[in-house]
Amino acid sequence: MSGTHVSEMNVWKAAGIAPDGEKDEWYTVFSLGKLGNGTTTDFTNKRNAYTIMDRATYLTKKKGLRIVPLVEGDPILLNLIAAIEVSPKRFPNVNNADVVKFVNWLCEDEAQMIIKDFKVKQYGEPLFFPNSDQWNKKHPK
Repeated sequence: MSGTHVSEMNVWKAAGIAPDGEKDEWYTVFSLGKLGNGTTTDFTNKRNAYTIMDRATYLTKKKGLRIVPLVEGDPILLNLIAAIEVSPKRFPNVNNADVVKFVNWLCEDEAQMIIKDFKVKQYGEPLFFPNSDQWNKKHPK
């Protein structure tokens, strides 16, 4: 299950609606959705329908789309990506020292700037936003 699918289910739950792709004519479950957001976006665009998609998918496919964003920036739509260290007790063969270094680096300004600036020149706006605790303390919103 993707983060985008989880986000969609959270939106429906918050709205008090439980759509059923089998019973509700207005709601379609795209059978190839498991292939990723790009495939789902293409399907949605062909049907001129609604979908929840991540920002990076939209911006990278934007030139070929008729559909446009209706809502952006609402906290319920945030699709956060996390780096989680695996347990060295459960997985003793993991190079935990390097994992810790990598995760710590991801949280530092250098990596957060790479995330913030990734392909901005190509697409004209950010695909991703920095969100580590360290970044947020130094750069309050």
